[in-house]
Amino acid sequence: MIDERKKPLIFMVSFFSFVIIASFIIGGLKGVITGDVVAETCFVECSNNTECDDNDPCTLDGCAYAETCFSRCTYILEDDCDY
Repeated sequence: MIDERKKPLIFMVSFFSFVIIASFIIGGLKGVITGDVVAETCFVECSNNTECDDNDPCTLDGCAYAETCFSRCTYILEDDCDY
């Protein structure tokens, strides 16, 4: 028979083990149970400035946040363009 003083300890260990195992299972399902949208990949618009060239000599072309999910091409109009 189990000692009455050990029952709370056994319960706590069992409960926390269950919670940890359940969190790994639910996390591995990637939102199937909860309905969360999980992004597997991201869209990288540009990796460097040359990929953003718009062939307009009156703009300064650049790649902001290169090679990240937040990358985007930027086009800054030059003030004194004589083209």
